[in-house]
Amino acid sequence: MTAALIHAEFGKDCDLYAVMGVTRSATEKEITRAYHKLALKYHPDKQRGNEASCIEAKGKFQAVSAIHSILSNKDARAVYDESGTIVSDDQDVKSASFHMWTQYFARIFPKVSKEDIKTFEKQYRHSEEERHDVMSAYTKYKGEMPKILDTIMLSTDDDEARFAEMIQEAIEIEEIKLFPTWRKYVKEQSKPKKTKKSLAVQKESKQSQTRREELDSTALSTERKCEFESLLGSLEARFTKKGKQSKRKAVCRTRASPVKKSSVPPRSG
Repeated sequence: MTAALIHAEFGKDCDLYAVMGVTRSATEKEITRAYHKLALKYHPDKQRGNEASCIEAKGKFQAVSAIHSILSNKDARAVYDESGTIVSDDQDVKSASFHMWTQYFARIFPKVSKEDIKTFEKQYRHSEEERHDVMSAYTKYKGEMPKILDTIMLSTDDDEARFAEMIQEAIEIEEIKLFPTWRKYVKEQSKPKKTKKSLAVQKESKQSQTRREELDSTALSTERKCEFESLLGSLEARFTKKGKQSKRKAVCRTRASPVKKSSVPPRSG
């Protein structure tokens, strides 16, 4: 069952050391550390894809655990190193081997807990090891950012900008090669930022224009109000003055009117 499990996930001609990412001379400690990295990578709780990708990751998690059990066992490792044979007992589900693996997986899953992941994440993120993994993924996938994000352990979409800056700096000092795919990625990434900035400027400009129009409208309204009130005051003063003057003139005319001559003839002297 062990061999079948490993071959199903990594192929019949797979190299167990290559799968683990270590050399044949790796120490038990190095193998265990490599296993922890892969276990975290394929752990069901850390998958971002759909159900199918989660199932695939679970299969790889189990296969990696099987490889670790072989390479951490001196006798099983010696047999593999000598002949390339994976020591296992590929019998049916009732075999002792099957129950052994069932118990093994039951022990492994709880060991890689969320707390373990958080602890490892603090040590791994922003470390030189993470940077090395990012550079390796960049070279392997020739600058394809989606694949880089999927490859780096514990990464999220929020890490994209950080990885991009990391990669670009390495390209500028000629640490890694500039791939056409990366050049295209950088060019495409600059467009949304520019558009976003432009939209923000346009929005701010529109808001400023609206505020100016509101202020102008308020100022105009205030000015017109003042003019109107001034006009009313002027008219009121004019007509009030005119009314008084008309009244006085009428009185004056009444007082100044000549007395009509009497029709009675004057007496003769």
